[in-house]
Amino acid sequence: MMPYRSAIRLLLLFLIALGLSGCGQYRPLYQPYDENGDPIAFKRRARHMTRDFCHHWRRPVYVKVSEKRKVAKAAARAQNASFSLTQEALVAEVGLPDYVRPPFRSLNRERTIEWLYLEKDILAQFVGGEMVFTGPVTDYERTLIQRGYPDKAVQIREEIGPERVTFLYRNTLATDMEVFSFADDELITSVE
Repeated sequence: MMPYRSAIRLLLLFLIALGLSGCGQYRPLYQPYDENGDPIAFKRRARHMTRDFCHHWRRPVYVKVSEKRKVAKAAARAQNASFSLTQEALVAEVGLPDYVRPPFRSLNRERTIEWLYLEKDILAQFVGGEMVFTGPVTDYERTLIQRGYPDKAVQIREEIGPERVTFLYRNTLATDMEVFSFADDELITSVE
């Protein structure tokens, strides 16, 4: 029979080894491909969209950028560094973004940073410092800029047809509700 202390040491070593076994794993980026084998760029969605006490305490989604160091600070928080080469190239080509979304986890658990250029109508998303999506700024992002995180969000994905998202915003006393419905990021109904 093992002494009591040896059994505890063995148990602790086992638990430490079990905990560290998953720490060094690399998860490749999720990337869908077309029939020719070329990667398909797709917009990353936030894993947690609603304002609650676990994920988003404050309502604002995007931070208005006034200086380069604020953007660099957001990028550094996400990647423990300053701008990546891709981000520097975008800043050199287009300039500083108007809004930056702090890092968020996508539905595929990728740590994503989003930049918005409202006047130039450009949305850029970065994962690991690399640009993974670029496209126009849609009603979806404009609503998040104006209203912030919704109190409730419903997202419906089907194989055929548009992706549908509905945001519900309540006032402080919860007497009124504002509802915004989107199909493929375009506003289809709003009740204020």
